[in-house]
Amino acid sequence: MDRKYVSGAWVAKGLDANCSDPDFRIKTSAAGTILNGNISRHDNSALVVLDSYPRIDLDEPMDDLPIEGRGPDGLAVLRPATDAAYDPISIGSATIEDDGIVFVKCAQ
Repeated sequence: MDRKYVSGAWVAKGLDANCSDPDFRIKTSAAGTILNGNISRHDNSALVVLDSYPRIDLDEPMDDLPIEGRGPDGLAVLRPATDAAYDPISIGSATIEDDGIVFVKCAQ
């Protein structure tokens, strides 16, 4: 995954997917790659880290959310990689729990 792959508007995959109201947007600037959207118990932006462990970097004490590319236009947001108790986090209309959520990229 790279900045070009993750940049854009994203909506949770499913029957209710509506690109006119995306769950979040990812933009790249000099400040970094930033996710903007309604994140439960967090401000509305988070850094997207695209290194050997791609993730959404949430502020302490929240755990980071791993991300994975899924096909040409999919992005899986997974629950934290920990065995500790996890209070599910919502991003837009989707709640990140169990095996996570796959988002699809909206056409630009």
